[in-house]
Amino acid sequence: MMKSILMKNTVAGIILALIAMTVYGCDQKKKTCEEKNAVTCHIVEKHIPASDVLYLKAYPLSASYQTSKDTIILGYNYRSHALDVIDCRTDSVREIRFEKEGNNAVTGRLTSLYVHNMDSIWIYSESMQAYLVDQTGSIRQKLNLNDYLQDGEELLLMNNHAVCTSRLYYDALRGTLLYGIVNRNSSPCTFKVCELDLKSLEIVNEYSLQASLADKDVSSGYANMNNAVNIAFHDSLIVYNYPIESHIYVLNRLTGSFRALEADSRYTKNCAEKCLSKDYSLWERHQIENPHFFDVMYLSEVGIYARLHLGGVAYRQDTDLGQLSDSRSLYVSFYDTDFHKLGEQMLPERRYSYYTGWCGMNDGILLFVDNALADYDFSEDLYVDKVYPVKTGLKTE
Repeated sequence: MMKSILMKNTVAGIILALIAMTVYGCDQKKKTCEEKNAVTCHIVEKHIPASDVLYLKAYPLSASYQTSKDTIILGYNYRSHALDVIDCRTDSVREIRFEKEGNNAVTGRLTSLYVHNMDSIWIYSESMQAYLVDQTGSIRQKLNLNDYLQDGEELLLMNNHAVCTSRLYYDALRGTLLYGIVNRNSSPCTFKVCELDLKSLEIVNEYSLQASLADKDVSSGYANMNNAVNIAFHDSLIVYNYPIESHIYVLNRLTGSFRALEADSRYTKNCAEKCLSKDYSLWERHQIENPHFFDVMYLSEVGIYARLHLGGVAYRQDTDLGQLSDSRSLYVSFYDTDFHKLGEQMLPERRYSYYTGWCGMNDGILLFVDNALADYDFSEDLYVDKVYPVKTGLKTE
């Protein structure tokens, strides 16, 4: 069952959006406050009825798989140690359950997921193992990525929106697996992407990632965003960005060409302030008062890149920190394949869990509906919103 969202707070959302445009629309570079959206979004709600599979209300780790016949979301269910397979066309849920012991065991919680097809699913767990599994849960290949680390290096494979999203990627044409690395021993910390050949089991390429233009040292001062970079892949491109600021960085693995692109928001600050205090309460305050920029997703069917980001919210001592966090505004920005900005829009408030729930699809972004401050009751059923980019016919400024 699908329907267009009619939120009770639509009017309030419009008012807040207008206020945000007035306050934040002109940044220090004096960009126009009348920026037009060549692409806006249409939001459709979908309900997945209760089933025999005890699914979650939101999935911190999820990925999509779409063909002409299938529209599937795979979400890691940490309670059952399984991938819940949500078929959006039949509204059914099944699971790919993993064994915990024996030769076919997948040990540790999953932290990264890449779906090439339903019989070629790459997963990575806290045990530092990467597994190639099929839709029965059988392991077809197993790699210990820890074996390839050099002194001071740590694997950066996580899907934790509170920190960063650094993805695993399988390049089918080259037969390689790509993943991020952070070196905390260097000063400041540095990041790179390793490319592992799956036949020779050797590292065939290493791609250094340029430091943030906003701050070359992200190893401290940014609370939960310390030592963090978002890493995504599209064909030969490594598309990465830092949670603390709005630039998008694009590295072509084949040509070596590199671009650092301005991707400012017209609603929020475009860089988090630094906090060097050791007082934990000030770190908590820093976390909610500053923006957080998430990974860049490529929507292949429409040829558009999309990025979500959170705005900051004023800290109040008389309000619970969780409530303040859930009241933050979430924005979506769209870019063309040359990363020209096409539009930016605030999404419905108090509707999504900002730390657990969304994934890119071929034609849009799927967000799990789950927010502690929501004024609706969806019981324990699974509800998702699909955000579709829609061309307006307007030209951007």
